[in-house]
Amino acid sequence: MDGQGWQEGFLRLFRYIAENRDICLCALDSLGHEYLKGIFGADIKRQMALENGFPEDAEREELTTRFLTIAAGGVLEGWLRGELTQTPEELTRQVDEIVQDYIRGVALRLKEPATTRR
Repeated sequence: MDGQGWQEGFLRLFRYIAENRDICLCALDSLGHEYLKGIFGADIKRQMALENGFPEDAEREELTTRFLTIAAGGVLEGWLRGELTQTPEELTRQVDEIVQDYIRGVALRLKEPATTRR
């Protein structure tokens, strides 16, 4: 999957939800957050793997994946419940920027000499 894969999926999901908001609210309330997190987890993990220099530490990778997955799910849920007013395109772009900034920041930090890291 290329770097644009998860963004396109995120945008398609927003558009579907926009067209089926009431049904999706019912599904979210009955399926719960675990289902929503499952939608994003694999794609975020793939995106992290594409970034050169991302830590291979399994524990750190799992925590980072869960953190970003929960955040993306929270954005989607907030939008679905009317707490966020941006368009699906705006949210997808903003979430992409945040995820990319985070992943690049980790990669840059790991390239620093170990003595300068906290």
